[in-house]
Amino acid sequence: MQVLYSLYSAISQAFLYAPLAVGVGYSYVFLRKTDLSPEGTFVLGACIFAKTILITENYYFALCAGMLAGALGGAIVFCLQKNRRMNPILASLMLIYILYSVNLIFLGRPNISIGNACIPLFGKEFVDYESQRMIGSIINGIILCALTFLLSGRKGLLLRAVGSNSALMNRLGYKSDSIAMLGLMLSNALAALAGANTTIIIGYADINMGLGNAFIAITTCLVGRSIAPFKRETYWGMLLQCVLGLTLYFFILSKLIFFNITPTYFKLTMGIVLIVILFASKKRCKK
Repeated sequence: MQVLYSLYSAISQAFLYAPLAVGVGYSYVFLRKTDLSPEGTFVLGACIFAKTILITENYYFALCAGMLAGALGGAIVFCLQKNRRMNPILASLMLIYILYSVNLIFLGRPNISIGNACIPLFGKEFVDYESQRMIGSIINGIILCALTFLLSGRKGLLLRAVGSNSALMNRLGYKSDSIAMLGLMLSNALAALAGANTTIIIGYADINMGLGNAFIAITTCLVGRSIAPFKRETYWGMLLQCVLGLTLYFFILSKLIFFNITPTYFKLTMGIVLIVILFASKKRCKK
């Protein structure tokens, strides 16, 4: 029973963070850009969501406001790196650096509680932690499935084509810069979605809550791609690979807690485990 509960908990946590990992995966795999800015827009979405829900008391309006703020962050990071003005990694780090102050300005203090705010569904309000986590995971899953279905058509092919050969896209009459900007906006809007739903579940927003999230997203995306039985680079495949990688990550984390590993050694132990998984999968692929 303990293993089954750990697996259920890992899957629900995976769907909470799935928009973040999928967003990073879109930019890394399809746009061929190493974009770390979701670490900043994750917190931006959380902060905007927290302030908006306190003012309006409307979960869905606050969620949209947080995602729009994240999309704006993606547009800014694109403008910084457009025409090679700035290295993509440096541009995303610059945005994270700037957003730290922006988030602090919005919150007015390092963290803010959202009180008794909860996720309404079908006219009912679910207050307890487990129900909110499950509903938040379902909402994330529905949004990701709808988005994946949309991108599986022509629009998704344009996004992948820009990452593969933007010069050819320009010759064919497409505005590759506009498509790339939309891709980064989408990536960061998904990160903000993850931040907003994390806030409603834990009950507060904090300017340091995104620390290390970009690394977790990239690593779990790579782990999912390494251990998944399917290797084709499709949008549905990306979604399943990210969920698989995140599930494994949170399952291992729950086992470390179960075996009373000192919190000081959490990241060290997780880092070693993830390195072993990545190396083992690479060795398997070579064979």
